[in-house]
Amino acid sequence: MALDEDIAFFEQVPALAALGKQALRILAIGAETRTLQSGAVLFYAGELADGGYVVQEGSLILEPGSVAEGSEVTVGPGTLIGELALLTNTVCQATAIAK
Repeated sequence: MALDEDIAFFEQVPALAALGKQALRILAIGAETRTLQSGAVLFYAGELADGGYVVQEGSLILEPGSVAEGSEVTVGPGTLIGELALLTNTVCQATAIAK
């Protein structure tokens, strides 16, 4: 995606929209795109988190690991996951699998 398209996409993510265009521009410059095949794991529960992720297309299944309780959740486009890792060192609370 071009920089302007990335910024426009981030503006549609509720948790990011409030940051404003300049902050979103900085995020977009540092962002990278990952394409996952169905069944591929983005991250595992218990791993050190390396950043936040926004689902652009498709969906991810979040399966709670031994460090978290709850049931499996499916998230789709526009969902921000792992946002706490943008602020502090933390571990992933679930395993994220491409659906």
